[in-house]
Amino acid sequence: MSPPCYDEYTSGDPARENNVGADRALADFTAIAAETAARHGVPFIDQHTPMLEATRRGQGRDASFTLFHPDRLHPARAGHYLLASKILEAQGESGPLAEWNAKGTAFTLTPLSLPMWLDPVFGNAPELEQTWHDRNRATLRVSGLADGRYRLCINGREVMAGSAGEFAVGVDLAALPGNPWLLPSKRAAALNRKAAVVADRKLRRPLVGRQLLLRARREGASLPPDEFEAVRRLLAEQPENSTQAGHYRRFLEGASAEALTQGEAEVRALQEESRRIHQPVKLQCELERLP
Repeated sequence: MSPPCYDEYTSGDPARENNVGADRALADFTAIAAETAARHGVPFIDQHTPMLEATRRGQGRDASFTLFHPDRLHPARAGHYLLASKILEAQGESGPLAEWNAKGTAFTLTPLSLPMWLDPVFGNAPELEQTWHDRNRATLRVSGLADGRYRLCINGREVMAGSAGEFAVGVDLAALPGNPWLLPSKRAAALNRKAAVVADRKLRRPLVGRQLLLRARREGASLPPDEFEAVRRLLAEQPENSTQAGHYRRFLEGASAEALTQGEAEVRALQEESRRIHQPVKLQCELERLP
């Protein structure tokens, strides 16, 4: 798999450069990796090209558009979705999510999985939103209905109204905002985002601070037994807003074994709750003919 691209322009204006030319190295790396994969007969996923194309299209519409964090290299949420989509496509999992053919006015559907929640960050990236719809499409076709308009209720909740002809052609259940099927997906997405925030604040940042501290002090693999007291003294000697003070502060805030253990437990609990929610749900469907 190749790396993503580097977003060279902060404004979409080539006159305002931000390490212009830096992406050339990643493009060269991608070409070398693709050639190596072909030579050895192994699968290869090009993440560089789709990320670069999506970035250019987005910045053509909106100069502030980006798929990346402020460092212009590490993907943000929308960027990670695009990366994941390309991996799924390479595995033959490009959608649709489900297709059902039903008959009559009352029936039960049993999806094998939840649709992915449509993240609001896709709002300024139509390509990503279309990718979401293609992958999450869950088409319901209903035959045997007399002419007229019908109200569709799922698990007792109205989700749409349409003609017999529309239901015969097919409606996309995953695209209906009021569908109860989407609610667990929304809760699971919120739990996953919270787990990522906790992991960043209570695990990644303290550990990065610790490593930077060790490097700055030119120590070995560990600090002395009184490391926390030593770091507190060092912090008191630094200007409050200095980079080094930031390293020391992050270390003190969460790099103890107890704090890291607690952080790991919080992340696991959130992930377990998300997995619990990701269970098949039965959809009781009823079509009521409208006057």
